[in-house]
Amino acid sequence: MTNDKMFFLWMASIAVYYSSIVDATSIKMDFLPSGHVRTDPIISQTCVSDHVHTFYGANVRPYPDITYEELVSTPDNENTGNVQENKSLYWHPTVYRYDRNTQ
Repeated sequence: MTNDKMFFLWMASIAVYYSSIVDATSIKMDFLPSGHVRTDPIISQTCVSDHVHTFYGANVRPYPDITYEELVSTPDNENTGNVQENKSLYWHPTVYRYDRNTQ
């Protein structure tokens, strides 16, 4: 038996063991979009982006140089998600739907 197979079997047996003694839980966070903005905080904190992003989370103005302090000071009820304590800001490139009929 190769070392890779032995390692895999060892890891699998550990996973089976711990799954029998650990009471695991999971959480689900749902968010509604808070806005669509031409900004990308990873690329630049000083200017607009060449593409649009959809933002979720803390309901703040998602400008590129937003600070940690601004995010954590967001009131609990100003959040687009179902976990009030989560003051994070999430984003992804906006996806547009193209309809050939409306152009």
